[in-house]
Amino acid sequence: MIRKVSLIAVFSAILFTGCDKVEAPYYEGSTADVVYIGTDAAIISGDTLSFEPDNTPAIKKVLLEDYTGHTCGNCPAAAMYIVSNLVPANPDQLVVMGVHAGDFANTTNGLPNQPTASFQTDFTCAVGNAWYTKFNVNFNPCGMVNRAGFPTGSHLKPYLAWNSAINAQKALAPTQKIRLEAHLDTLTGKANIAVQTENLSATSSELKLQVVVTEDSIMDWQVWYGHVPEYEPSYYHRHVLRTTLNSNFGEALYAGNVPAGEKRIRGYSVQLAPEWDLKHCSVVAFIYDATTQQVMQVEELHLEE
Repeated sequence: MIRKVSLIAVFSAILFTGCDKVEAPYYEGSTADVVYIGTDAAIISGDTLSFEPDNTPAIKKVLLEDYTGHTCGNCPAAAMYIVSNLVPANPDQLVVMGVHAGDFANTTNGLPNQPTASFQTDFTCAVGNAWYTKFNVNFNPCGMVNRAGFPTGSHLKPYLAWNSAINAQKALAPTQKIRLEAHLDTLTGKANIAVQTENLSATSSELKLQVVVTEDSIMDWQVWYGHVPEYEPSYYHRHVLRTTLNSNFGEALYAGNVPAGEKRIRGYSVQLAPEWDLKHCSVVAFIYDATTQQVMQVEELHLEE
């Protein structure tokens, strides 16, 4: 999906500013590949992505991180619970990421009676490994719901506890709003992404923005206890975390006293790997408190519309 502002508006903004980096904070970070035009548009590698005026109320959305692995035989039960129960119950308020990390995510040739060439796909990534370590993930399947409860240990929840945790989080009033625009070149696999954030209530917390790419519906091997066959070659791995666009723990967004109504805009380019299915790739952006790690808001956009 792409929305463009007129060239007249773009050139007018540049003429008035005299250069492509305007006064902070709105234009902070402008580079040769990303030029910000106010807080409602960005020119990213030649693509102009813009946000139309939008006064619709923000909806509180919840991030569920499912920590999993292809040799975790109990993990499919958690994945099925997400698909069959949690997503239908929260069609507009739940964003899911499948994070493959830890021993169960390793490629292996050491399983009993393992089929030839099975479990050789590496679904791990640097950002997922960093989160796995940071949040002390120590059992599977487990998940975090908005990372609430960190660092007491209550942030890591078995899958049957996810529903109540989601209900508790989505009942909170939204304090942030996130909007996403993207242009995907299906010939080259390059995606340009703009993220607009708005602070809905005054805050003095240090908030960070994390932007990642996920891929859905990847058919590959999975150990599946209680299923025939136990080594399933046609399992669909859902919402798989693939990469980050702004470091393993995101970037600074708000700090100090920030009034309600304050907006920011950020732009990114990413080259999607040739083995990823572009039809199933999405961008996920979330805002979190740098001190508590609590996720305040999350948004998702499918890259190929």
